Amino acid sequence: MSEMNQGKAATQPESTAQKSIRLSVNMNTETAEALREIAEAYGISVTEAVRRAVSVAHFVEEQTRQGKTVQIEDPKTGKVRELVMM
Repeated sequence: MSEMNQGKAATQPESTAQKSIRLSVNMNTETAEALREIAEAYGISVTEAVRRAVSVAHFVEEQTRQGKTVQIEDPKTGKVRELVMM
């Protein structure tokens, strides 16, 4: 019997399957409230908001490591600001 017939083709191999990691994070009230506001604004869970925040931070970090800048432009004024992660 082929792998597809055994149902193995529909699952990822163990080495590439995403595994969930449970984290416990301490944060101040202001940060927790900001996280809740982000989650509510996008209609997502707090967990998903954390995932997205980490992805954005990772992207910015990768770009700056490559010598690139990340900028934000105000479409009304045309003012451009550079985003710097510390």
